[in-house]
Amino acid sequence: MNQTAINPQLKWAQRKDKVYITIDLIEIKDAKIDIVDEKTLKFSGSDKNHTYNLELELFDEISKEDSKYVFATRNIFLNLKKKTKGPYWPRLAKNAPKLNFLNVDWNLYIDEDDEEENNTQQQPNFGNFGAEQSFPGFNDEMEDEDDLPQEEEEHKHTDNSEHAHDNGKY
Repeated sequence: MNQTAINPQLKWAQRKDKVYITIDLIEIKDAKIDIVDEKTLKFSGSDKNHTYNLELELFDEISKEDSKYVFATRNIFLNLKKKTKGPYWPRLAKNAPKLNFLNVDWNLYIDEDDEEENNTQQQPNFGNFGAEQSFPGFNDEMEDEDDLPQEEEEHKHTDNSEHAHDNGKY
């Protein structure tokens, strides 16, 4: 059976120096993820029902060598370091103001004006839920675990079939 590749569902949030992306997929196989030319996020993989393929040109450049990702059972978490710290991006994608597979990650969202005062309250953290990985070509270890979504840390002691991410579409 020949499957047509579709885009995976994405959620995103940002800070002045980082972009957080969650790829909502369950038990993905043959997953490949990369950042090309510091501007294009590429992802491919499959599950038992679908083949996924994503090529998304980001609004601005990110630092591939300072960015990390984690494969978890129900999600893939990306912590992308912006090349230049500055104002929030108006959108994730460079040329597409609205994409039907992309939503705000309200669990990680902080308004730009509130970022400094909320900085200690909502520092995302992956915790020990998955093995942190560098993008292809870089083997740096994660130096600052406080830079990764903490919602998985909060749920690692609960049943892995239910996570904060899985509470419906936005």
